Amino acid sequence: MKLQIGENIRSLRKEKGITQEKLAELLGVTSQAVSRWESGAGYPDMDQLPGLASLFEVSMDTLLGYDGTVEKQNRLVLEISAMIARGERDEGIRRAGEALEMYPDNPALALMLATVLFSTEANTEDLERVVCLCRRVISAAVGSDPEKILMMLAAKNLLIPALVRLDRREEAKNEARLLPGMTMTRDYIMPLVLSGTEKKKYLLEGLPLFVITINNVYLNGYAHPDPIPAETGEPTALAMGVKKYTLEECCRDLAVWDAVYAGLLPEAEAERELDSIDAYLYLHKRTAKLLAEAERYEEALVHLERTVRGILRPVEEKRSHAFNKLMGLSAESFGPEYTAAFADAPDGIKQQFYKIMGPITE
Repeated sequence: MKLQIGENIRSLRKEKGITQEKLAELLGVTSQAVSRWESGAGYPDMDQLPGLASLFEVSMDTLLGYDGTVEKQNRLVLEISAMIARGERDEGIRRAGEALEMYPDNPALALMLATVLFSTEANTEDLERVVCLCRRVISAAVGSDPEKILMMLAAKNLLIPALVRLDRREEAKNEARLLPGMTMTRDYIMPLVLSGTEKKKYLLEGLPLFVITINNVYLNGYAHPDPIPAETGEPTALAMGVKKYTLEECCRDLAVWDAVYAGLLPEAEAERELDSIDAYLYLHKRTAKLLAEAERYEEALVHLERTVRGILRPVEEKRSHAFNKLMGLSAESFGPEYTAAFADAPDGIKQQFYKIMGPITE
């Protein structure tokens, strides 16, 4: 981040009513040197800074244009975050890098820059930089400050996949071994602490993400660089994304969702909760298409009706989940492919199909 020392010298000099020639005389330099400082073409020597600060009756920080207050740094983090959110990624990376030069011990800036650099397009140089930034955040997380502890854990969860992508797997394993186990996490401990309706509410808010994790990580390896292979040695369908699920995978994951929620809630209430989760409804939608393509039309209609019923449930009855936008399920997402899947079905099946689809295509 560029220091504003030249502009500050000019401003402070004018405030004092001193000419460039007089300032040069007081400091024992040429007036051309002062002119270069003020234009940004050069900087005073280090041993001249105390004299300048004393002459202008300001602190060294003021002279250099350095504001190291927590408020200033927080504003800077927010400004750069907003820039990145607007899609100005390259400029955001540049600004974050400059800010870190000015505030090298700010873990929030380091973590933000590491997060932006870690993308599917990240090259080896970017990933190496991510590793360095994450290690900087981790080493700064000393003491019991909750904010620093959370940033340390976030940095660990960014550092490990970066090391994997760099094929530094032994380092990644050593870091992973130091992470808390599942039974030491908030989501596991909080239900033990809470009770009554508060406990139920907490469980319902956390369950979707927990079940998705079970589906996509422990069963399929979807969230990791190396998918768990099928018996044939080929990657599972899930390794290519949820939208390429096989019928078997759809049915298995639906069974997981239904079993988890059935154990917590009465059937009607469980259905209402599941209608809030796009990932669950998408599984029914995908299952309907695959069954229709296999000419198992009666079964397909059951899943299709379940999807439509969930989509049409009033918003006020649904729980809000931030990760729903990742799936992007909506009435508009039913395209011609579903009509094509039922194209060869018997007329009676087609009538049922159009009756189910009617409310979302009208």
